[in-house]
Amino acid sequence: MFKWKKQISVCLCMLMATLILFGGCTKKEPTPSSTTPQSKENNQSATQKTDQKTDDKTEALEPYDLIWYTIGTPQRDSKMVMEELSKYTKEKINSNIDMRLIDWGDYTQKMQILISSGEPFDITFTCSWANDYLGNATKGAFVELSELLDTYGKGTKELLHPGFFKGAE
Repeated sequence: MFKWKKQISVCLCMLMATLILFGGCTKKEPTPSSTTPQSKENNQSATQKTDQKTDDKTEALEPYDLIWYTIGTPQRDSKMVMEELSKYTKEKINSNIDMRLIDWGDYTQKMQILISSGEPFDITFTCSWANDYLGNATKGAFVELSELLDTYGKGTKELLHPGFFKGAE
């Protein structure tokens, strides 16, 4: 019973962390500088044009499939949860989520094989006791995201504690 609760807790924490990261990619609506009806109308018109341009670009691009390896035993409703998550991420960032769960005992070994073989993936769970982050980072197994985060993840650094980024350096 305890192992099951621990697995659910880890999966929920990873899901929340992912959603926080994706939350930095959302577009904020401009706030009107004055409350006159004409100003509101102009802002709505500009917003509609921007949304239309964004929609045109999104429709022109095929959705990107994010491959996410994580530790845990697949649950009954994992597929349903991932379908709903993919609907959300497709709407927000034009991507689908392909979550691949690897059982607790096999995770580190299988991830080492995947990393060594050059198998492409986008997100992986890593820590000191599973798929050792420090060892993989010193080998150059992970892509440096600091510049991309500064460019495309505006606001993300403000949402998370600075220790999170310092520890990942």
